[in-house]
Amino acid sequence: SVEDAVARVRESLAASTGTWVRGRGWRSNDWSPGREPTKDDLDAISPDRPVALMARDSHSVWLNSAALARADGDLRVPGGVVELDDLGEPTGVLREESCWHFRDRYIETTDDEYVDAMRSAMRLAASRGVTAVHDKDGWLGALRFWQRLADENALILRVWQSLPAEKADELAAVDVRSGLGSPLLRLGYLKAFMDGTLGSQTARMLDGSGVEITSREGLEEHIRNGARAGFPIAVHAIGDLANRDALDAFEATRAEWEPLGLRQRIEHAQLLAPEDMPRFAELGVTASV
Repeated sequence: SVEDAVARVRESLAASTGTWVRGRGWRSNDWSPGREPTKDDLDAISPDRPVALMARDSHSVWLNSAALARADGDLRVPGGVVELDDLGEPTGVLREESCWHFRDRYIETTDDEYVDAMRSAMRLAASRGVTAVHDKDGWLGALRFWQRLADENALILRVWQSLPAEKADELAAVDVRSGLGSPLLRLGYLKAFMDGTLGSQTARMLDGSGVEITSREGLEEHIRNGARAGFPIAVHAIGDLANRDALDAFEATRAEWEPLGLRQRIEHAQLLAPEDMPRFAELGVTASV
């Protein structure tokens, strides 16, 4: 419940020092019908110290007023959602590109914190028999984190690393192609997003609902740029319209990537119109589910 979440934040406030209180894991769909988090919930216990809580799906962030003030109104970006109250003021919840923009620009997370968290995660993965991962967080600088662990001889997983699709031209300019790296750490693919998620209610659907992060035409451009650079695309698509647009983009560009042997993929492919399901096999596009 929202009360449980606020109680955990209150405990963290009492037990920690520093500027930010950060957390993750809330999912308002599990709460009372119609109950969404607001800055007021957090302001009541932390009026001055910024609080930022990522949703379970990482596509929404819940902020208090002190955190919102860090952005000084810099909240709206293309492909993003700023939830507003009845007075037209931000509620404290940002979704999709607005969420990620705020996270990357204003929430202070050091490289040491990321790497320390990765050390713990690798041990947990190893304890459960996981030997390889696909890293989707290229835009966070994850490659440099993995490289740091490799330099310390602390890398105990095989890593297939993504980079942002927007980097394709830069990679082509320096002749960096998919597969570059070592037996444990290799560059794999370019990551893009078509839409949001179910948890944040931003999946792009045939009924007209949801958020468009990348258009079909925009994905076609990413695919072509990736092919020129020697990289396949892994595109996040949840809703049935987002998946259809992604499949259409792969079909429209097929002559440019198929001869190169690039294995394109759609991440999640969570909601599909029945007529679109056979197209994965027809196009040779992986459903990474």
